[in-house]
Amino acid sequence: MNYAWETRINDAVKRANGNWIDEYADYYKSKAYRKEKADTVFIGDTILRFTMPVAILIGKYTLSATEDFLVNLYEVPDRPVLIGEPTGGSTGSPLLIGKTFDEAFARVCTRRICFPYSGKPFVNEGIQPDIFIQQNIDDYLNNKDVVLEKAVEYLQAKE
Repeated sequence: MNYAWETRINDAVKRANGNWIDEYADYYKSKAYRKEKADTVFIGDTILRFTMPVAILIGKYTLSATEDFLVNLYEVPDRPVLIGEPTGGSTGSPLLIGKTFDEAFARVCTRRICFPYSGKPFVNEGIQPDIFIQQNIDDYLNNKDVVLEKAVEYLQAKE
C-alpha cells in the first residue's frame, strides 16, 4: 500500500460562519480536513525480495521523502527492524512562503501523511524505532556510531 494523507480544507465562507454555526466550527478552528485513502501498489512476483535480515537506521534528521518511505513499511508484517531515534515527523508537500530581500523563507507542511493501514497521522511524532538507541556527545567526540554498532550487533545475532 501507499500512504494515506490529510490536507486542511481552506473554505473562507465556512470558516467565517464557523464562529456561530456549529456545522462549520472545524473550519473556523482550522481543523477541517479532507482525507485521502491509501492506494494499493501491486508488486509482481518476478521482483526479487530480500531474504536476509535488514535493519534501517533512523533518527531525528530522518525527514521528508525518507519518512514517506518508512510510513509505507511501518505497519507491514515482517518488515525490517528500525534502529535509532524517532524520525523528525515532518513531511508532506511543503508550501514555500516567499523569499525576502535577505533570502529568508519558510516551508509549511500542506498535508499530513498517514499510515496506510491504520490511517493514523505520524506528523509531529515521527516514526518510532523498534530498538531505541541515541548517540550522545561523548560518542560523537570519540567518533563512535552507537546506532550503527547496534544494527551490526542485531544483524549478527540473526545469522
